[in-house]
Amino acid sequence: MSTAPGWWQPLNFVFLLLSFLAINRSIKNSSNQLIKVLFYIFWSILAFLLISEEFEILHLPEVITYATGFSLAFLHIYNKKYCQCADEECCAENKN
Repeated sequence: MSTAPGWWQPLNFVFLLLSFLAINRSIKNSSNQLIKVLFYIFWSILAFLLISEEFEILHLPEVITYATGFSLAFLHIYNKKYCQCADEECCAENKN
């Protein structure tokens, strides 16, 4: 039984949507293919963990969710600092 207020639980889904949009934007500006893949992998793990917790499918320690969230935050910081395109020419989707 959850002790969180009723309005708190839908915030997980709002967070998932916002984080997915942030990842898509980061991927468009990234020059590192591995970072792009890791973004989607960690987001998928986080989505699975939050949905699983919401619907009581699988109960794992919360530290796993926190570690996944921190990994996404680290990837965003790393990507911003080291993997940004210097111009529009280096981005794969802008090449014709």
